[in-house]
Amino acid sequence: MDDDLNDGSGVIKDRDECDDNSHIVRIKYYPVELENVPEYGGFKRWFQMFKLYRGKKVDDDEEDSNRLSGLFKGNFCIYKIAAEQVIERQNSGDGVLAVEEKDMPKLKLAYGLPIHRPIDIRIIVYIVRCLDLHPVDFNGMADPYIVLHCGKQKIVDKEHKINNQLNPVFGRSFEMDVTFPMESLLKIQIWDYDTLSADDLIGETTIDLEDRYFAPNQARCGIQEKYEIFGYNVWRNPLKPSQILDGLCTDLKMEMPKYIENSVVVGGLTFEADESGGGYVENELGERKLLIPNEHLALKVLKNWQTVPGGCHLVPEYVETRTLFCDERPGVEQGKLEMWIDMFPKDSPMPSNVVDITPRQPKSYELRCIIWNTDEVTLDDTNVLTGERSSDIFVKGYIKGVGEDDQQTDVHYRSLTGEGNFNWRFVYRFDYLKAEDKIVFKKSMMLGMSEIEFKTPPNLTLQVWDADLVSADDFLGLTSAFFTFLLLL
Repeated sequence: MDDDLNDGSGVIKDRDECDDNSHIVRIKYYPVELENVPEYGGFKRWFQMFKLYRGKKVDDDEEDSNRLSGLFKGNFCIYKIAAEQVIERQNSGDGVLAVEEKDMPKLKLAYGLPIHRPIDIRIIVYIVRCLDLHPVDFNGMADPYIVLHCGKQKIVDKEHKINNQLNPVFGRSFEMDVTFPMESLLKIQIWDYDTLSADDLIGETTIDLEDRYFAPNQARCGIQEKYEIFGYNVWRNPLKPSQILDGLCTDLKMEMPKYIENSVVVGGLTFEADESGGGYVENELGERKLLIPNEHLALKVLKNWQTVPGGCHLVPEYVETRTLFCDERPGVEQGKLEMWIDMFPKDSPMPSNVVDITPRQPKSYELRCIIWNTDEVTLDDTNVLTGERSSDIFVKGYIKGVGEDDQQTDVHYRSLTGEGNFNWRFVYRFDYLKAEDKIVFKKSMMLGMSEIEFKTPPNLTLQVWDADLVSADDFLGLTSAFFTFLLLL
């Protein structure tokens, strides 16, 4: 996932070589936790979480966490009860039937409450990357890895730790089978690996899976931007858009959708197809028609479900950003975590594909630069006897930085006009990551015991210097050139 594309408007799923990327499907990026997005209301439609404490607090300095004995999930509703008349018939004992009218309260429960039995769920947790982790090693870095907790289940992904990084790109996905309500809290931890001592907890975040699963916002699996049956953006929810729409209409006791040519009527509203939603094909007569029209029309309704009476904002395909905290440093942010979760009931078909978010690997390239000559270079030296000005010219170039891959030509001595002739070739070998438009390289640290990865723009810097025998060489000028366009040829 690209830093330059993570701007709050969306994250590119894939990238084409052409300059116009308007056709590429994007994922909604949230810079906060999904439950903190205002239009979703914290997924608290049915339940609130109440902490249960043991005993009485006797000391103001006592931590409440020491008395925490459990959690209660439920809700309290207070509403005025409408009375209804009930006729009671009682036998008086002497064979006479007594009739009496009474006003009885009309009791009711909230409509649509989740079912009261355990539910088996498969969750897929996608961990994209971490940002600005708190350094815990003495060298100002960390060796982070991922740990997941849900109920009694635990996944430790220590074998995929990333050394010496505060902004690690994990690109990992994990599958877990859980049962609601017993296993409803997912805890994601980022640990620091240590060779000689115990590993350190950097930070953690907790997600209430049950709240998301039962929320009317369809947070189980985000609604994709387009419905496609093949390619990188293939529809991954086992339920098609039309099936999801039918379920929502049933929940609201609403009439089923009516599909009429290139439009659909839901809740008294008419939604028409548009080409931006995709799915159009052109026949031999040049006519454009919808392929699988019902699905594309249903998807348009889902993307605008908040406009339907009784509807709400549905969660799109997303990446959320969660803040990491640590009990040892309460209230202090320990970094950010970018991720998302998909949830599917096990009594329904499982998704046929899992999104591959494995980090892209850089490709190796070689750049050759010919230094032919220089012209009109500043004459920096002056002959003390004749007063004649000259320069001993040489050219230095680098991509990764001075001390990493810098090279220089031989010296053109005593140039009187600023002209230097070289016919010299620089050869640079590097690894280029197209997705981020960056050159990737590693530097050895701590006497070669560890390495740190660096990324720099594909920029060739050329400097012109005046060579001196006694004093330091004099800098005369520089130029730089981005060569991304050469890498795309």
